[in-house]
Formats: sequence, C-alpha cells, structure tokens
Amino acid sequence: NDDWTIAGAGDLDGDGTDDIILRNQVDGRNWAYLMEDGQIKASELINTVGDTNWQIANMGDYDGDGKVDILWRNENAARNIVHLMDGLSVHAKGVLRPTDNTWQLAQ
Repeated sequence: NDDWTIAGAGDLDGDGTDDIILRNQVDGRNWAYLMEDGQIKASELINTVGDTNWQIANMGDYDGDGKVDILWRNENAARNIVHLMDGLSVHAKGVLRPTDNTWQLAQ
C-alpha cells in the first residue's frame, strides 16, 4: 500500500540491530518492527497522531540507555516532543521548547 513509508530506523530495544518504524501518511499510524537476523522479532503500533504534520525529525539515544529514542516535530505548530523508548514501549514523553520553522536540527 502506498500510504506507508519508512519513517525511521534505529536500535529501539538495545540488541545491536536496527529496528524499523513505518508511518501511514494518511491516518497517522506508526508501527515499530523489532528486527533480528533479518526477520521481524516483534511489532506494535507505537502511536497514532491525528495531525499528520507530526513527523519523526530524528532518532537517537537521548537518555543514554543504549536504546534509540524518537524526536517528533510538527513544523506547522512549532512543537517538538521526545519519546524515550524501551523497545516497543514509550517509557517517558517530554515536550521541548516550541521553535519556529527557522530552527533546524544540527547534524
């Protein structure tokens, strides 16, 4: 189905293998797939956003636990939210300072 795109990849569960997040651009569903040896180990709907302007802006280990976390950004609303991940579960959320469209993520 053309509604689904790869939204991000990173090691969500800390096993040393990148996992995949797929995004439905029409209805805002986001599915995470934990991978192992090229196979899907587990999958789950991690969240659904009603406003599809929310996008994964970046993925990185923001809390130092060895597992990739997700930075969500809505440029239209100038909002940023971090989801601290533990595998397929969001174990904490945090709203970051609002920024306008002139702000970009440092590479």
